[in-house]
Amino acid sequence: MDELNKEQELLRNQLATSNIQRSQVESKLNLTIVQLEDKTKQNEKQHAEMIEKIAKISELEGNISQIELALNAANLQVSSLENKLNQTESSKNKTHNEASKGSFRKNKVQRASKRYKRRDDSLGNS
Repeated sequence: MDELNKEQELLRNQLATSNIQRSQVESKLNLTIVQLEDKTKQNEKQHAEMIEKIAKISELEGNISQIELALNAANLQVSSLENKLNQTESSKNKTHNEASKGSFRKNKVQRASKRYKRRDDSLGNS
């Protein structure tokens, strides 16, 4: 009987040790589950933030595209105005050159006319 009591006591001790180990494993498992839940929440939050950032980037890219289109249109207008300005300056220079040639011819004719008049006057006085 003593032997049976010792064996029974040994089994009880092993059972108690097993229960303690099981409790420790359960505690570790519960801690791991809590940590996993926290990490999952953090990942979900980061995922939501990432989606918001991607949406913001897409919005900004759209704004950039609109600004580029407006800039291109403005550049076309500037080019058109530069062309008109160049044409106007060219016309002005052409008109100025033609006017200068006309003035030069007019002055030349007037000088020649004065010379002939002086010559005629000097011939008439002699």
